[in-house]
Amino acid sequence: MRHLSLSVLLAATLFGTGCFGSKPTHFYMLSSIAPDQATALESTGASRVIAVGPVSIPDYVDRPQIVIRDNANQVELAAFDNWAGALSDMVPRVLLDDVSAQLPGDHVVPFPQGGAAVFDYRVAVQISRFDVTRAGEATVTASWRVWDRSGTKTRLTASATTRGAALGTTYQDRVAALSQAVSDLAAEIVRSLARLRDRP
Repeated sequence: MRHLSLSVLLAATLFGTGCFGSKPTHFYMLSSIAPDQATALESTGASRVIAVGPVSIPDYVDRPQIVIRDNANQVELAAFDNWAGALSDMVPRVLLDDVSAQLPGDHVVPFPQGGAAVFDYRVAVQISRFDVTRAGEATVTASWRVWDRSGTKTRLTASATTRGAALGTTYQDRVAALSQAVSDLAAEIVRSLARLRDRP
């Protein structure tokens, strides 16, 4: 009985050490960034309804852990720094908010959405790179296609690579740099939509 009691006490001690000695996991979210006056475009005509979606992200980042790029051929998964939700939901939502903030004269809606979809243009976005280096350089590479109201004719295709620089070396700084890169991607999309407004 004495040996059994000692075994139980030892097991409890080891369990307690494992529970209270492990490093806690931190969770992060992307954030939309309010544009400055130089970025936001004022309406120069009738208000448009612009649908954004679908927005796809690369498989290698579609996971809970934040992906750190070590070099061109190697990435690392953060052990204790995760996204607070599915990145496949977070990126489209933040990109939509950024596009909407930079087009105050237009109505920007997600695609697909419930009910009858009535819009002037639909922007489908495919992101092929979405990561940040250990030094804090965030990179987002994407291509997008703008469809007409009927969804049968492509009005414009474009691509861009945007970058954000972290102000520090923490994961919070790295996530902020990724948020800036997404905001800059939204600005590129907005500029392409402005070119459509100038076309007959």
